[in-house]
Amino acid sequence: MSYLFARVELHNATRWDYARLHLNMECSGFFREITDREGVRYHLSTGMYVYQGSATDEQAHDMARAAAAAVEPNPEVMVWRTENAVFSGLRKVQPVLPRSQPATTLGSLYGALGGSYQPLLPSYRPASSLYQALLGLNGQP
Repeated sequence: MSYLFARVELHNATRWDYARLHLNMECSGFFREITDREGVRYHLSTGMYVYQGSATDEQAHDMARAAAAAVEPNPEVMVWRTENAVFSGLRKVQPVLPRSQPATTLGSLYGALGGSYQPLLPSYRPASSLYQALLGLNGQP
């Protein structure tokens, strides 16, 4: 199995800048978790992402750069491919919700984080709506 990794660094960034970066990267197919051969998921080190998609190395770099540049004009971005990934010391991903209750709505995601949310319309929303809501797009909270 081939892995495509990205390392992104922002300068003088706030935690909200990094929250925006993580959302931008995820919307581009980059994730901060890796799964081992037994199916156990682990958090990647700070600033590391693994790409899941069909883009070439150059396309993945351009996507990561665009995601980061939307937060900061001159981010440091490195993308590389490897056939094997050996790791240790990474923290296991702990599920926020029981597997029987997937976080499929913005309200359930807020609830999983200990908050409350009253939806404008009682409907399911895709992950992109969460992205838009957190960035304050489309007049959403």
